Amino acid sequence: MTEFQKYSPTFLYAVLIISLLDFIFLIYFGKRNKYRSVLFISHLVLSILMISFLLNYFSSLYKHEIITSTEQILFRISLIWYLPKIFITPVYVINFYFLKYRETEAELISLSRRDYLSKIFKFSAIIPYFIVADGFVRTNYNVELKRIKIKAKKYTSTEPLKIVQISDLHTGTFPDDKFLHAARIVIESMKPDLIVITGDFINSELKEIDLIVNELSLFNAPFGVFACLGNHEHYIKTDDTTQIIKIIRDTGIELLVNENRTIEIHNSKIQICAIDSITRKHNFANFANTFNSLDPSLYTILLAHYPYIWEELIVEKTCADLTLSGHTHGGQIGIDLGFFAFTVENLINKPMRGLITKKDQMIYINRGLGVFMPPLRIGIRPEITLFEIEREDNII
Repeated sequence: MTEFQKYSPTFLYAVLIISLLDFIFLIYFGKRNKYRSVLFISHLVLSILMISFLLNYFSSLYKHEIITSTEQILFRISLIWYLPKIFITPVYVINFYFLKYRETEAELISLSRRDYLSKIFKFSAIIPYFIVADGFVRTNYNVELKRIKIKAKKYTSTEPLKIVQISDLHTGTFPDDKFLHAARIVIESMKPDLIVITGDFINSELKEIDLIVNELSLFNAPFGVFACLGNHEHYIKTDDTTQIIKIIRDTGIELLVNENRTIEIHNSKIQICAIDSITRKHNFANFANTFNSLDPSLYTILLAHYPYIWEELIVEKTCADLTLSGHTHGGQIGIDLGFFAFTVENLINKPMRGLITKKDQMIYINRGLGVFMPPLRIGIRPEITLFEIEREDNII
């Protein structure tokens, strides 16, 4: 039994007691105008504190044990209760201060109109709860199938090359392998030539991989299944990283770690390579081992989990024609309208999504299948991507 397991009951009781007090405050003070400003502030402060506490607790727990289904349910219920309040508070402030008390002669609002607007504001306060709940029960599993067509100068075959990419499985967030099983069935129906998995198989514990080993062994494509490591494969002990590499390779997946392969597909040779994880916090990549033996005249696909090194270290410095990345989860929470997107990730890093081209080199950032802290998606669906790579018409 770990220390976190030992104190789990205390944590459960603390969340329940605080939530109960919060509910009592809401019922008791909600109808008393003179206490409403206190109620608004307490909701906002308490929600931020509780969400911070929840994220910190479960982040620590991930480092020691796989989260149980009971703890996952508790986490999700807690977030459904507290997360919407951060967005509800401004609604109630507008309702309370602007509609109830701004009744000067110049700004007089009729009683019926004021009551009508007040009801609208109160009703709108329910919406964040539905959005967060929807993120847990639907959006997390509502996979988007994306089809990307690419014209490639170096790809010489008249038959298109079909590659399916998935990323960021984050085993440990899900209670079983049913989601990955469903994804595999969809992938098989696409009949790809190659399948690639661009890192983050786990969250932060070696034993998490056991949950999906059988399912990984069933992935199959005519010209192979290839993968690279992500940053989460290095959030465990070095010996465990070595072990996870062996486990993945034993499933039949060609896990490339600063390595490359040349394969012949449809009478055209292509090169596929992968660097180990490199982020702002660590660097396990070896570019010399990965690229030095490659033929720059052949079409080259690079698997690199972390996309933010692309412009600095890949473009014009390597022969990678197409880089396939993940890591960002598409931001997990945000708005994606296709032509415009704004997500939580935009607040931290330079926006990178979808297909980006620079100097005749391309990168595609996959939104991933899994999620990590918090375990929900709002407005950003998980993704399976099918690439159809065709030779350019001017190739003789």
